[in-house]
Amino acid sequence: MDQAGYCSLRARAPPTRRTDRIISIWSCWTMVGLICWTLVWQHFPAWLSVPVGSGGPYRVSRFCIAGQPPCCAVCSGVGAAFRRGGGMPVMDSRKQILTRVCTAVAGMGPVADSRPLVSMAGGLTNLGLIEQFGKRAIAAGASVERVADTARVPHAVADHLKALGMPATVRVAGSPWLRAIPWDRRPRLTLSFGVARTGDQVGVSAALAGVAETGTLVIPSGSDQAAGLLLLPPLQIVILPLHHIVGTLDDAWHGMAIRQQARGLGMPSRVCLATGAGDGQLHVILVGEPDAALP
Repeated sequence: MDQAGYCSLRARAPPTRRTDRIISIWSCWTMVGLICWTLVWQHFPAWLSVPVGSGGPYRVSRFCIAGQPPCCAVCSGVGAAFRRGGGMPVMDSRKQILTRVCTAVAGMGPVADSRPLVSMAGGLTNLGLIEQFGKRAIAAGASVERVADTARVPHAVADHLKALGMPATVRVAGSPWLRAIPWDRRPRLTLSFGVARTGDQVGVSAALAGVAETGTLVIPSGSDQAAGLLLLPPLQIVILPLHHIVGTLDDAWHGMAIRQQARGLGMPSRVCLATGAGDGQLHVILVGEPDAALP
């Protein structure tokens, strides 16, 4: 390289180094600011109280996650990393999700009080529990149908699919009770048993109990009824015997404990509370004849 070119490069080099130096200084001061913010939040929380409306002072944690400041995902991680002597942590997926939830909730208005539940302490008859369960399930967005016995279940499934204009191809959980249903009475139904597969449009499963107070379905999962069948297909059809409808969730839990003890098993190790059927549809088929008294 000639002398002129060399001098030209030397002339442009200092601004680059100055720019890098400015960025480094800015990064250091940003880090110091975050650490100071974390220390102030932990040791002097009263300084971070701000008046909101006419209700008096509220801490900033009112709009944050678990009592942490708005930069909780960064500040807490920075403080923990420096206490451990480590470097700058990377926000994990859990904190990212919680941060998005925090941001969304902060922009929401006041939450309306939920409607009071119908008390089941009065001792409804079995017919009353069935009616209450149907009302609550429909109010939650499900559709409910009643059939006399399990022999009518294949016809109910096929008719529901026909009404929706869907193909008569269903994936059924592999529990013995579902396998014992006479599916051959509706030969146009194409059945497959077992876990859900990608592309399944309809899933059929059995419920352990129905809660009349809230319209909730208690559905077990295991080797003969995989949890994926309850989540993947857009249309979920749940078959529930009428005598399995109870008043409250406590009643369902108590009945589950009795059945598990009779089989020599303990209670479930994990419980998933799903407050909706995703973006699909839920159809409940009630099977049996109602009795005049509680089962």
